[in-house]
Amino acid sequence: MKRVIVILVIMAGMLALWGSMVSAATLYENYDIGDDEDFNVSGDNWSAQLFSVGSAHTISSVALKMWKGGNPGTMTVSIRHAVYTGGQWVISGGDLTAGTVNASTFGGPDGAWHTINLTPEYSLDASGKYAIVVRAVAGDDSNNVVWRYNSTDGYLGGFYSSTNGGTSWTRDVNKDFMFRVYGDTTLDITNAEVYSSQIEDGDWLVVFLYKNIYPPYYQYEDPTQYFNLQFRDTNISNLIAQTKMPAWGYKPGAIYLAKATASNLTWGDNYTIRIEGNPTKFSVPYPYADYKLQPVDYIGSETFWLGEWLISSAHVIEDYYGVNLTMDNIGNETLPYTILNELGCEIYITGILGIEDLCPERFYITTWSPGEDEFEYNTSYQDTLSWINRTSTVGGEGQIPQALNATGNLFGVDGKTVGLGIGFIVWLVVVGFTTRGTHDIPVGMGIAAIVFAVIAWMGLITLQPVMLAAGFASLIVIWIIFLRGT
Repeated sequence: MKRVIVILVIMAGMLALWGSMVSAATLYENYDIGDDEDFNVSGDNWSAQLFSVGSAHTISSVALKMWKGGNPGTMTVSIRHAVYTGGQWVISGGDLTAGTVNASTFGGPDGAWHTINLTPEYSLDASGKYAIVVRAVAGDDSNNVVWRYNSTDGYLGGFYSSTNGGTSWTRDVNKDFMFRVYGDTTLDITNAEVYSSQIEDGDWLVVFLYKNIYPPYYQYEDPTQYFNLQFRDTNISNLIAQTKMPAWGYKPGAIYLAKATASNLTWGDNYTIRIEGNPTKFSVPYPYADYKLQPVDYIGSETFWLGEWLISSAHVIEDYYGVNLTMDNIGNETLPYTILNELGCEIYITGILGIEDLCPERFYITTWSPGEDEFEYNTSYQDTLSWINRTSTVGGEGQIPQALNATGNLFGVDGKTVGLGIGFIVWLVVVGFTTRGTHDIPVGMGIAAIVFAVIAWMGLITLQPVMLAAGFASLIVIWIIFLRGT
């Protein structure tokens, strides 16, 4: 039954992870009613629509109401700055982000909404003005894109056209194109989990992913001076712990709560993780984003699952940036599990101080000395000595450690303690059965040594106590054989 619960918890975590990866974008700015005219886009005849941003957000896609004549081919849509100069708004600079679509697949007259995804996701300044720029350079008069617009100036933005490929623009204040702008918040926290007893018994380590691409500071200013990562009480108003945000972008973060602090908290309660603007840099209200912890986010003390979180969260960052942070092979060697590559190591060591000491087997290390040939090594072998991997080789696919952890949760102990207890019971049964009726203590001692050696090999106890027990058993055997009768 407990294994079923463990599986359900893992599935719930996977669903939450998937949900965070496929969440739909939010509609922000738009003008999508009252279209009554068409504008043709092809070749050097470009068009653009200005829009005003409310609160800061990213832009990841736009939807435009269009149709096509003939086969215009590829249509490019981009976002550019708009600056106020000479008493008017002017489209300025190059593309900030862009996307393409095959406009030859569009339908006929009256138009339909077509979504164009933009890369990279770009942060828009609060109260800023930007232009949606459209062109179909392979088209001509017979093969064009037709953008629907309203001829009565219903939106305070701006209808722009160019006849020289965007070199210069003409504005018509009485018209506005049909558009919808989609994006996401510039601040977010996802994939949070809480672990206990990682550095000292009773402490809490809260790990999570955060996104901070807040304009105009993103990439240009020191992130540690502008935002803080906070752990707040269930009422949100009380600040329990705080640390500086280590980096911009979509990155891992952590808040460490020592035993003295964690002992006053309730495991499984709805505390809040917050990313908040530094009061010395922002005016009230400070920019922030919250994540409210749920009981399923509290994992326990087993570091194995922290290593699993490292890799699963790294996959989320990989999908966001389109880069590789993990690896399954070193040369021709297939690793027993996925580890972080050099870039992944850099990102996680920066975001979570000391994480490489807690999960060394998940980090790939490359080192060389000047004048020497480069060589590579990793610490994954260390994990083969842990009780989780040793018992997994017996049960396969981690079933034994999962069962031991699930049993330990019933009694408030970890899986390693349960395994050691089972080993002790096996020792008692085997030794008792072997020496029953014979009272052959040397035989019992020999069998005890074998059982303890197996327990040590599985990583449930270290070799030192086994060696001490073996030495003590040897002294008893010597005494029985050579000294007892004298």
